[in-house]
Amino acid sequence: MKQSNSPRWPREWTAQVGRAVVRCRKQQGVSAARLSELCAEAGFPIPRNTITNLENGRKEALPVHEVVVLAEALKVSPADLLFPAGTDETVLTARGEQDIVTTALWFSGAGYVADSELSLYVDHSVRVNRIQTLFLDETRPGWQDRLSTEVGALAVQRELMAERRLRLPELPRRVSDLLTDASMRVRARMGLADG
Repeated sequence: MKQSNSPRWPREWTAQVGRAVVRCRKQQGVSAARLSELCAEAGFPIPRNTITNLENGRKEALPVHEVVVLAEALKVSPADLLFPAGTDETVLTARGEQDIVTTALWFSGAGYVADSELSLYVDHSVRVNRIQTLFLDETRPGWQDRLSTEVGALAVQRELMAERRLRLPELPRRVSDLLTDASMRVRARMGLADG
């Protein structure tokens, strides 16, 4: 991958977003004027000439809030505009030319640094969803062992979050009850009494 030695990457990335906006807009049969109206309806007006300048590569930079509003107006994810993997293979960033999918994963927190705050919340959400899915698999062999493993890992993860004084996400009742039961079993095995 080539390194970017100049500040051209913001403009090139903005132009790439502009091409993604054009593609999404045309796929939906929406004019630039109508997209401008949809942006206003989504909460932030973006004038038609600004959209045209973005689409034609004449806009130097694109504020985050405009990406979010354009995505909302086009009914796509902001990541679909920032990382148009369906049409492009790379994106030019401050780190140089990067694989678009790897960069999108990094940007979204899925390709995160282990134990970063975002990674803890992403993993927490994934683990809670796995636990809830395991409830649907009660007829499959070994589901209780998998459930026990996931609940144990979730308990450890929540302890780490608490140690870091991070906000603990609310849990669905059934998952919360499992954590409480698991904690009580561990405390009993260790000979610790509640109190």
